[in-house]
This record gives sequence, C-alpha cells and structure tokens, in this order.
Amino acid sequence: MPSSRRFLTVLVLELKYSGVAVRRLNPDEIQTGFELFWNCFHRFVTDEEGVALPPQSQGFLAVFGAEAAYADHAVRAAKAAAAISTWLREWAFKFSQTGREIPHFSIALHCGETVAMQIPG
Repeated sequence: MPSSRRFLTVLVLELKYSGVAVRRLNPDEIQTGFELFWNCFHRFVTDEEGVALPPQSQGFLAVFGAEAAYADHAVRAAKAAAAISTWLREWAFKFSQTGREIPHFSIALHCGETVAMQIPG
C-alpha cells in the first residue's frame, strides 16, 4: 500500500468551561456558543487554506498542508491562530460585560513530518 511523507501543521483550539459555568447555562446556550466558536474557527482556518476537521466535544482541530502542500503551511496556520485569538479576545471582552463567566481558551500549533497512507477497510 503506497504511503507518502509530508510536513503538516496542526492547529488545536481547546475550550475550557468550568463546571460551575456550564451548570449555569441551558443546553441551547451551550449549543449556540459552540456553533459560534466553530464558525469562527472554520472561517479563519479555511481563509488560510487549512482543513477544519469535524468538531470535538472540547474543541476543534485543523490541519494545514494536508490537501495542498504549501511551503508556508506553518505560517498559514500561525496566521489563522492569530486571527482566532484576536476574535476570541474581542468576543470575551463583549461577553464579560454580561457578568457571566468567560470560558478559557487554549490554542496550540504543532508542525512536523507525518506519513500518510490509506488504511484498508
């Protein structure tokens, strides 16, 4: 089975709500917030030619350099991370005016070589 080596950059956005904050929200508010963060993440990732993977329960994951091998995929990922961070800071400032607890966010980038291959099945 053929495989290929390539360099990728992975961007991770983790959302961290305290248990107390989550208990104060109703399910519709949680869903609305999650969709808002997903739309932000997806927009900035795709603007930089990254691939946003399906959302996970505690955050989002994107890959740069997978579908198209751009030489500057790490720079593109860093630009997306910076745009997401700026948007989140602006959102957090506005949200803090409501007096409600703001979730914590972690953004991470990792760049390295990977082996890509199709798994039978």
